[in-house]
Amino acid sequence: MCLFNFCPHWRDVCVLSDINECMENMCEWQCINLPGSHLCICPRGYTLQRDGRHCKDINECNQKNGGCSHLCVNRRGGFKCACPPSHRRSSYSWKKCMPKTTASSAG
Repeated sequence: MCLFNFCPHWRDVCVLSDINECMENMCEWQCINLPGSHLCICPRGYTLQRDGRHCKDINECNQKNGGCSHLCVNRRGGFKCACPPSHRRSSYSWKKCMPKTTASSAG
């Protein structure tokens, strides 16, 4: 006989039952049940807080301007690059801006 996951006799075979902590809504985003524990995970663009339960948006613009050549705009779960009015987005990279050309300056 097993009580509280303790086997009083060495010959006893205990079947440990796992409590699914995820059923208690412990995580803000998603919970993965593990034997004897659980793991909270956050969606892409978010990081797990120190409490192990809540997610916080990552401001990608704080690191190297998000890789943007000019303007970086943080959004929940991501970011976008933007160009100043004098520039347009490059056709080869969504992170790069190129100066606008006009018919008179195209020569």
